[in-house]
Amino acid sequence: MKSVNKAELQLQYDEYVVPALSRWKSNAKTDNSDFAFLLWATDLVLEDFSLTNDEILEACSLDGKWDLKIDAGYIDESERIIYLIQSKHYNPTKAAGEAPFLEAWESLELLSNPKLVGKSTNRYTKEFYIEFTEAIKKQYGIVLCVVTSARILDNYTDYMVAKPKTRTVQIGKDNYEISTKFVSYGLPELIDMERQGEQKQSIKPREPVTLNLQQGWYCVPMGQCGKQPYDCLYTTISAEELIPIRKKIGTDDLYTMNFRGPLGDRITVNQEIFTTIKSLPNLFHVLNNGLVSRLTVNEHFLHNFSR
Repeated sequence: MKSVNKAELQLQYDEYVVPALSRWKSNAKTDNSDFAFLLWATDLVLEDFSLTNDEILEACSLDGKWDLKIDAGYIDESERIIYLIQSKHYNPTKAAGEAPFLEAWESLELLSNPKLVGKSTNRYTKEFYIEFTEAIKKQYGIVLCVVTSARILDNYTDYMVAKPKTRTVQIGKDNYEISTKFVSYGLPELIDMERQGEQKQSIKPREPVTLNLQQGWYCVPMGQCGKQPYDCLYTTISAEELIPIRKKIGTDDLYTMNFRGPLGDRITVNQEIFTTIKSLPNLFHVLNNGLVSRLTVNEHFLHNFSR
């Protein structure tokens, strides 16, 4: 078994998952961290479909009493695939147990049982059942997804691999042989997906923004001692410049390239940062990371910029 750095897992959770939970709590107007995790993870799993926030919320509306072991469901008509998602929001330093895998496998039988569906108090489950049965009749494939904030141990990966690749699903009096795929995403996999999404977002072309920069330096590679090449613009802008940009492109996009990540509401005010603002305002951006971003700068500007 591979050794696990629990401290690193906790750091990754704090850097990537905590802000995501805060964002989804705001989107869904909820205080439920488990539900926010489901929304975040489902968004990542279904990222290729570019669903809106409202569509993600609809996909995750199957959760609740008599949820038939399904936390989220989505039917891709173009690819003819049914996605059934089981979510478990655990302590990131722990290993996921057997529960999510057993429940995900069981969910298919539960969802195809009209008596159990009829007992559900969730109207979205009943509506999804109708769409599900129609998709099964059309021989759509099924992807059973387990998403968790914990680590997934090898024995549960083996459990998924050993499962049959086809399932018999009964709809009414008829049986249908359906291709089935079992996949899982633990904390490291979800974070990798989040990072990939950030990279895609950071390279989207944007409308140019004009900034009034104060004196600074443009750094170029030295090409010595085997150091990697770099291009860096070191400067200062006023808060008055930053505010309209934040309003225009949104907080998430603005701070995407800040490698430390936002702390959210976990910490109030760092007293050392507060002291720096009062006593050393000219060095604030040097001592406290400032704003990390990618800029496209034209050559005319570089020639006229102080070095």
